[in-house]
Amino acid sequence: MAKEDMTKLGLSVPAEWDKKIGDWKGRKEEIESTQNGLINMAPIISIGYALIYSVVAVDLSMSLAPYFFANMFPAWYFMSCIWSGLIWTAIFSISMSKTLGTESLMKRNFYHDLGKLTFGFTMFWGYTTFAQYLPIWYGNMTEEIGFFLYRTHGEVFGNITLFTLVVCFGAPFVIFLSRGLKKQPSKYIYAAILAAFGIWMERYIVNMPSIHSYWMVNEDGSPLTGLPFGFIEVGMGLGFLGLFVLVVTSYLNKYPGAVVADPYMEPDPRDVHVHPHHAHAEH
Repeated sequence: MAKEDMTKLGLSVPAEWDKKIGDWKGRKEEIESTQNGLINMAPIISIGYALIYSVVAVDLSMSLAPYFFANMFPAWYFMSCIWSGLIWTAIFSISMSKTLGTESLMKRNFYHDLGKLTFGFTMFWGYTTFAQYLPIWYGNMTEEIGFFLYRTHGEVFGNITLFTLVVCFGAPFVIFLSRGLKKQPSKYIYAAILAAFGIWMERYIVNMPSIHSYWMVNEDGSPLTGLPFGFIEVGMGLGFLGLFVLVVTSYLNKYPGAVVADPYMEPDPRDVHVHPHHAHAEH
């Protein structure tokens, strides 16, 4: 997109962007070229994402419990990563819209559509979680049932697993049912933060019990009964969160914070959005 068009929309032009638009061929040609590139790359990126995160799920998570074998686990893992991406898209687009100068572009129908996707993946996460548990339970699969029993009925992790299900699925499911809330960024961001915390708890309850069950024992050889939830666990989460924020903000400092020339970003003229009356007072 030309600098003049970006300036009219109130978007700042990072210095790094000059390198990308030095050989500007014109608006129509650039949009067409970019669209063709995106269409060709989309299936490659999607398949690559699924394959890479499936390997990550097995190597970094399932391998912590060497006697646990679940065919559905890799798909459930990378699907929840997509869900997490939608949630963090909402958090960043709301919290940084003024800083990035994209506030005027973030319409209510954008958050409504993003909220519907988030709500859909919330249900899909609950569905795939139960779809894993159900056949293991009624089939009494010995190589898999121990993984769930230690987390759902164990003395250490039983209650926190129930808490995780509420924060990760129950509460977001009820909250995202509201159409009006998804159209109000000031309220939507709190629901997104709650869901992001739920996903962190889900990762904790998937991985930490495996470490706890095999290597965390007392001096006499008896297993620990206390919940392994302290400075190290919280610090690791905050450390990775800080690294994630650093990478995203570093990228956004070099490139525009929103795609404004993509024709697919234009609203469908047949689409009708009804907003709550009190929402007009919000930005």
